[in-house]
Amino acid sequence: MIVMEMLTTAQAARRFGVPETTLRWHVRRAVAAGDERVLRVGKAWAAPADWWHEIITAPTSGKPPRATARKAETPAEQ
Repeated sequence: MIVMEMLTTAQAARRFGVPETTLRWHVRRAVAAGDERVLRVGKAWAAPADWWHEIITAPTSGKPPRATARKAETPAEQ
């Protein structure tokens, strides 16, 4: 029996200690590659419990986006 876990990217990011943008990049990359173990359910993702850890620790050929704060463009925005 497969135990499915339903998490939003924010929940998974907090659980695994990675930036949400990085986790979202990994999830979208897995879905684009045709990984059938993950399903979109509303704003959450349903996947086997070990899948979450697997996608975060898997080696990637591309770089995930950096989670950086937006820089103010003018002194008025600071």
